[in-house]
Amino acid sequence: RGAGLKTALRIRRIDCYLNQNPFRMAFVSLHTERRSASGVLLRLETDTGTVGWGESTPRVYVSGETCEGVIALIEQRFADKVFAARLESLAHLEVLLDDLEARTRVPEPVAATSALGAMDLALWDLWGQVQATPVHRFFVSEPLPLPPLSLSVPILPPEQLRRFHPLAVGMGVSRFKLVLSADLKENLARLSMLRDLVGQGAVITIDANGKLTPDEVADMLPELRPYGITALEQPAEKSDLSGLLAARNAIDLPITLDESVCTLQEAQRAIELGLCDAINLKISKCGGLHATRKLHQTIQQSGIACQLGSHVGESPVLAAAGQTAARILPELRFMEIGSTLLAPCPALQSTPPGGPTEHHGLGLTFSTSAVEAQFGPPVLTLHA
Repeated sequence: RGAGLKTALRIRRIDCYLNQNPFRMAFVSLHTERRSASGVLLRLETDTGTVGWGESTPRVYVSGETCEGVIALIEQRFADKVFAARLESLAHLEVLLDDLEARTRVPEPVAATSALGAMDLALWDLWGQVQATPVHRFFVSEPLPLPPLSLSVPILPPEQLRRFHPLAVGMGVSRFKLVLSADLKENLARLSMLRDLVGQGAVITIDANGKLTPDEVADMLPELRPYGITALEQPAEKSDLSGLLAARNAIDLPITLDESVCTLQEAQRAIELGLCDAINLKISKCGGLHATRKLHQTIQQSGIACQLGSHVGESPVLAAAGQTAARILPELRFMEIGSTLLAPCPALQSTPPGGPTEHHGLGLTFSTSAVEAQFGPPVLTLHA
């Protein structure tokens, strides 16, 4: 899993940038209408000038976090531990990640998986840069092939949906997840158009986003089923365990959980209660690569399927981390992509899906000046 270092790696600077990149078009769901990204880019720099990048896309309705909260956690609970660390081996890095996770519980527990995810990614990217090795090589000798690519389809007017489709096909997308609205007629019109656009061979799933009740979803299904939907995501609110169980028992479709599973404890609860057939892992909501890998192992051992999701508005940092995760996590049903359709970051270069996999670290090749040209100066800078 990589050689140790002769001289310990020491981190001497931390920068946080706000990602509020405007979208080409609004992404509308029952949670919110997003017209711009909402995330935090994290930059770590060593005493020798090597840089690693991480990213958080916090969502209050998913992990309970905000951008302001993520930045505060990095400053108040993570920074001193990171500055004190002397990283000489991969084992030291993984101990540091476990220590940072423990910091989220002391002096009192706080919602922190997305903040932890940003630090995790930046540390892995940094370690890969120092070792001149792509991150996936620390986990597998040969990278796995990418799973099929999927795209979330927001609540769009028909004319925008028509423009959306060829862009998705050009990216190699073969699966589509239709975000439901509360209006059956609107859902039918969008689903009918989507099926016509993608053809009978494409996979279509639907996502209630935890904003419709199981009864509301069940009432819609008889009219939605003829369009060949294959799974239903989050058919009840995140913490409504009885509603999720009722949906699993009453609805004759495979059930996927998203918002309900951010942590290992939540995954274990879903498994024990029999709440789902699959779980949607997202690197940001799950705490980064280290925690997502642990989650995947637990879920896979239970016989429940995994898919790799993404948050709307992710920058190339999380997109590259998603490719790394897809190269090391076996038997993923599919991988969600598509933020570049909504919020392109032309100044930030990254490896495209299915592209080269041997760049060092997470495969990011942009400079700090490019990030500042895209997002402006850091909103927080800390020095050791």
